[in-house]
Parts: sequence; structure tokens; C-alpha cells
Amino acid sequence: MVRNSCSIIITIEGFVPIASPLIGGFINDLWGWRSIFGLFFIYALITIVYVFFAFPETLKVKNGQLFPGTKPAIYINISPANLNSIYPVCRSVHLFH
Repeated sequence: MVRNSCSIIITIEGFVPIASPLIGGFINDLWGWRSIFGLFFIYALITIVYVFFAFPETLKVKNGQLFPGTKPAIYINISPANLNSIYPVCRSVHLFH
């Protein structure tokens, strides 16, 4: 089975560089060069929808945690008091001007 799959992949890898300019030229003659980008966009949308529905999530979240029983390595507390304490540092690098 693996040999068969590898031979199919190698055949496709050899065929695509030959067929792509021919197909692109045909599309260009029919609808113009801008249509190629539209077709790429449609292909990307179809691929994204297919991947979204066909591939299940592999990282399961349990009880709101990715890895139950563990704590995050870093807690970031963003509150007005903390922002006031880091404001002089940020002001010196011109982030809040």
C-alpha cells in the first residue's frame, strides 16, 4: 500500500509542473489573468472548509485546561495598577505617546 501511495505522489509531482502552465494559459485565454487569482481564492476556501470539517481536533480541552492538573508557567495580570507601574518603561521606548 505504501509503495502504491508513493508512486501516485511521485507521478502527481511529475505531472503538475507540466500541466500547470497549460491549464493556467487556458484559463488566461478564457477569462484573463485576474481570473487565476479568483480561482486560487475559491480553491483556498474549498480547502479550508474541507479541512475544518474533515479533520478532528487532536488536542482535547478538559475542564477548561489543555493539560488537566497543571498550572500555566506564567501568569499575566493586566490591571490598571500594573499598567501604571510599567508606564514609565513603555514611555521610554515610545509605546504610549
